[in-house]
Amino acid sequence: MGRKHVFFAALLGFTGLYALWQYVKKKVPQSVWLWKSLERKPKTLVVSDSAEWDRAEDLLNADLRVAKVLGFDCEWVSRTDYHGPVALLQLATVTGLCVLVRLCKLEEIPEGLKKILADKSILKTGVDPLNDGKKITQDYDIPVKGSVDLRNVLRRFVRGINPNIGLKKMAKDYLDVDMDKSIFLRCSNWEADQLTPEQVNYGATDALVGVDIFMAIVSRRLFRSGIVGNLWSDDDLFKKIQAMCQGLVDVKFSAGRNNILESQKPGSAAVNKHLPKPVKNAYSARTTPLYHNCQLRAPDGQLLSTIDIKKAQWYIDKELGVKICDDPFTVKLNFEPSGRPESSRNYYLQEKSNICVVCGKEESYIRKNVVPHEYRKYFPSIMKDHLSHDIVLMCTDCHQQSNLYDSALKQRLEVMCDAPSGSQKGVKYRQDPTLAKVRSAGKALLEHGDKIPAARRIELEKIVADYYGIDDLDETILKESVELDTRLANDDFTPHGLQVVQYMIQNSSLVQFERQWRQHFLDCMKPKYLPTYWSVDHNHDRLADLDSQMKQSIGEAT
Repeated sequence: MGRKHVFFAALLGFTGLYALWQYVKKKVPQSVWLWKSLERKPKTLVVSDSAEWDRAEDLLNADLRVAKVLGFDCEWVSRTDYHGPVALLQLATVTGLCVLVRLCKLEEIPEGLKKILADKSILKTGVDPLNDGKKITQDYDIPVKGSVDLRNVLRRFVRGINPNIGLKKMAKDYLDVDMDKSIFLRCSNWEADQLTPEQVNYGATDALVGVDIFMAIVSRRLFRSGIVGNLWSDDDLFKKIQAMCQGLVDVKFSAGRNNILESQKPGSAAVNKHLPKPVKNAYSARTTPLYHNCQLRAPDGQLLSTIDIKKAQWYIDKELGVKICDDPFTVKLNFEPSGRPESSRNYYLQEKSNICVVCGKEESYIRKNVVPHEYRKYFPSIMKDHLSHDIVLMCTDCHQQSNLYDSALKQRLEVMCDAPSGSQKGVKYRQDPTLAKVRSAGKALLEHGDKIPAARRIELEKIVADYYGIDDLDETILKESVELDTRLANDDFTPHGLQVVQYMIQNSSLVQFERQWRQHFLDCMKPKYLPTYWSVDHNHDRLADLDSQMKQSIGEAT
């Protein structure tokens, strides 16, 4: 066969494959192809009055005829002295339409919205949508049905899922989308007269990402199982999707509970509960050095910083630099860095010793966060750029002593900022007695049903059946009841660290708060071996206007 014949044969083959692909795209329901990442241009409508709702309702209902799935989220103002009702309700469809309903601005809740929220056949998906729905019910006396927690969907269809995964991590893993979950947007004034463009984008993104992740997971599952090829209408497709979510609708996600079958495996805690639990250290000493003192240099040879061996090797592996020396291990960049040290008196240019900064001990050292992580994690990103400055090495004895001093300061902050960490107000979840009763009854029936007296068994069966609204119980329902999360979210709860940071932003200075912890460390531990140029005012010259900017960004909320 000549080259010409080979070429035409290949062309015919590719043409046939392309034609088949176009045929499948036409045959498979439109909704399967609709979910996309947020690279598309979504349409966002902000609803503040009944006329705006009427327009949005028509578009919503049109999209719900394509797919009865909504991304679902809520926002409200929550401060130390005020916990408002739901101010913003976010609803997003598979086509990219997002309706932001400003409940705080509506004179009355539209009947069409009530109908959508109460319709259990319309799946409302997101992270913890059940609690959001309960808050709407509590604040506006509107029933919300049909919530599907994305974490439950992932647990059912994706093996090895981390139970503590959040929406931001899901968006990155399944949509390759980087979400902005800035604390200053989350805690902004959702009851303001006008929402800022940043607030509108934040609210729309949360809802759109929720529905996109849901569609990505279930569509992938349908394709892998070969089901889609037999579904040639949108109605059939979404009946199948609703069937896939059976047992997940209006069910609370529980991160801490294992599958009932897992708990019965040999070696599990349930089987070996008579064995003593192993004692674990609160922290463990490092077995490798923290500081490798490798050098990173600019193309002209100027020292830029000291780095660890992994980072140095990363520059080499990525062909961003070349090794020019073994002792010390030195990498020279082959591109111009974005910034250079302004002076040789720079904390990041010096070699650092792997010893306790307090007593100089050379073994069994532990990383110490001078500014505790429970506060630092709520700092703006500019205050995290130089995090390594506030991570030092300490031996186990000095580390324990330092933690005692830190606890005393934390207690003073609890009082000053009204930010309790151990009282009822400081508890994230409270026990729901009704759910606890259902779970207890289900567990008794599942584990000892044949030994329970008939009258008592009927009583327990009624408790479970009434909760699920069914007449006949089976093993699946009993297992589901055992997995019930009996905790109720405490609406008054705000993490201690977040409350303290918010207080400092509004009433004092976050920069001075950072300085306070550094000075506290110096005063209490009197370290003798801190690296040269370590300073309580490190990086503060870059933060001169930070406090005023942050107060301005959240000032309306206070």
